[in-house]
Amino acid sequence: MGTTHAVAPAGADGAAIGEAGDVAYEGQIAGDLVRRLLIVSPLVLVVAGVARGVDGLYSAAIGLVLVGVNFLVAARLISYAARRSPGAVMGVVLGGYIVRIGILFGIALALENVSWVDIPVFVLTIALVHLALLTWETRHVSLTLGFPGLKPGRQ
Repeated sequence: MGTTHAVAPAGADGAAIGEAGDVAYEGQIAGDLVRRLLIVSPLVLVVAGVARGVDGLYSAAIGLVLVGVNFLVAARLISYAARRSPGAVMGVVLGGYIVRIGILFGIALALENVSWVDIPVFVLTIALVHLALLTWETRHVSLTLGFPGLKPGRQ
């Protein structure tokens, strides 16, 4: 019933189908972002490993996992709120963003004292990979009501 869902035939586009036949487009987009994350991960890990050694490699790997989890959690929160109301979506998106950023900050603070974690690599990986993936994804998201979610043929 939320604004980010539309009624579609069960399984018509391979998307996750809810109880009422709603397609979770945010889940499709998050899945596509994670797929792209897996594509860029080897490059990020090699660059971090060459630039900062094994500690940089481990730190970048942790950052990459957190980026993927962050996208998936955001999609789940939006899917949950979309079944409630547009107001719930707005509140959950803003509140969820603040909480998720706070959790990432807390993880960075907790890892600061771990000897094998390179905090600059960890933080740069999280920030740059988030921005790069979101920028890359804008080319593949349909912003029309006729084809919400990913552009046709991109799934």
